[in-house]
Amino acid sequence: MEYLFVYGTLRQKVAHPLHTFLLNNADFIGLGYVQAKLYAVKHYPGAVLTEDPASRVLGEVYFLRRPEKVLNKLDAYEGCTKDYPQPHEYKRKKVSVKLENGPNITAWMYEYNLPTKNLKLIPSGDYLDFINLKTQWLKSLWPNPILTAE
Repeated sequence: MEYLFVYGTLRQKVAHPLHTFLLNNADFIGLGYVQAKLYAVKHYPGAVLTEDPASRVLGEVYFLRRPEKVLNKLDAYEGCTKDYPQPHEYKRKKVSVKLENGPNITAWMYEYNLPTKNLKLIPSGDYLDFINLKTQWLKSLWPNPILTAE
């Protein structure tokens, strides 16, 4: 049995088009977390595993009904196939995931594979918190005025 842990653009509420592909080939198991730090890379995040037990990245766990099909497609999406130059931005690896309402399981995860020195840490470890804060910030810069006729 193969599982996948996603923490960024493939999460349900982000509504990325590739999420539909994931749902067609996998079953949502639940929320979980890995021992890692989460960074804002660009408009997407990167998680880096750590030894610090206080550092957690929240994500979703899926049971892969068609592991080879899903992982091949996601390898291409994450830029970690032989078609992409080294070093790859992400590397796929098996990690221990603590399910929110259950045991630890082993799942595939795409770990960020480049230096994080100049990246912004997402302290909550939750990409959805980050994009919500970003949206609120943008709305504060460009409020949606209501035009009324006089």
